Parts: sequence; C-alpha cells; structure tokens
Amino acid sequence: MVVDNEILRIDQLFNTSWYRHDEKDSYRLKQLALVFYTPLGLCLFLIRLGIVLQFVLLKQLLPDSKFKRSLLRIMAGILGITISTEGEITSTTFVSNHVTVLDHFVIHLVTDGFLVTEETNVPSYAQRLLSITSGSESVAVSIFLPEEETTNGVRGLLTFSEILHDGNDQLVQPIALAVVRPFLNVNSIHASLRTELFFALFLPNTHYTLK
Repeated sequence: MVVDNEILRIDQLFNTSWYRHDEKDSYRLKQLALVFYTPLGLCLFLIRLGIVLQFVLLKQLLPDSKFKRSLLRIMAGILGITISTEGEITSTTFVSNHVTVLDHFVIHLVTDGFLVTEETNVPSYAQRLLSITSGSESVAVSIFLPEEETTNGVRGLLTFSEILHDGNDQLVQPIALAVVRPFLNVNSIHASLRTELFFALFLPNTHYTLK
C-alpha cells in the first residue's frame, strides 16, 4: 500500500496490543502512570457499571427525540465516552472510517442512525440495544463502516467493501472519526466488545471526534 509516496506495510495500520510499546521516556512515564492509576480505574469501573444499567433503561424506554440523544450523550460522558463534532453532521446515510468497536454507537448518539451490516459478532438480543440492524431492515438513518475491520486510525484506510446498495439515492455524508484515550492505544487487533467496554469504563475517558 502506498500513501503519499510512502510504502505502507499492512501492520502499520493496526495495533498489535492495547499497550504502547515505545522507547521514548514519555511513554515509559505513561506506563508507570497507568500502574498507579489502576486502583482508581477499577473503582471507577465498578461505579460506572451501575450507571450502565440506567443508561440501558433510558435508551430502551424513552421515545426517540433530540432530548433523548442529548441525555444519552451526557450519560455516555459520565461513563467515559465523550463526543465532539466539527461541522454539520446532517444526512440520512453516513459512511465512516472504523477505529473502535463502539464507533457506530458513538455516531448513533449524534445522528440517531443504525449500523447497517450483514455480519456481526453481537448477539441478536443485543443488536437493537447497540443500534445494529441487518441490511434487510429499513431504518430512517443508516450508518456504514465499509472498512469492516478496525484500524489504528493513524496511517491509512482499508479498502472499502461494496456495502452501499446500488439503488441508494440518498445523500451520503462521509465522517472522519478520530479517537484518543490516555495510557493505552485506541484499539487492538484483539479487541472485542467486552474489552472495549471495559477500557471505556476503566479509563478516565475515551474521546471521539466526528468531522
């Protein structure tokens, strides 16, 4: 793969571990800081677990509205998932790069859209909760992640799959998603929904920027 006349190895698109491996002193200090932070992080994780239940109940019980999205975004911030937007995010079909397992849910909190995918590892009973739908189900606002796999979001993109329907005549808005979090890499090739949720609740915050 070539990016800006630079030959890019495929392994440069991924993080092989959650933990940063760098010889710089600044990263060594960050790893030491993570060790001291761990007891506080575990306490924060346990406290946030109780708030997760309230978040789920509100998402399931409240009718769809701007008030609901605003309330859920505030609660997501308390849970350690903060979101900022740059520019107008207004369309009925969104296409985004893919950095973490929770990308589509973050976009959902901003747009009220649903991830359209034919394959997912999420159990069927949890798909509606996590705003996931199959291509056969009609939704008002659609989210597509055509890379289909997460990357580190730094060096480049994977080749997009042809997941948009040929007959789609809706205005498609691209979203450039950037993610930052303290202490750890933003993701790992070993990431799963469980590990992503754990680190989101454990760390002070994971910040998503939608452009």
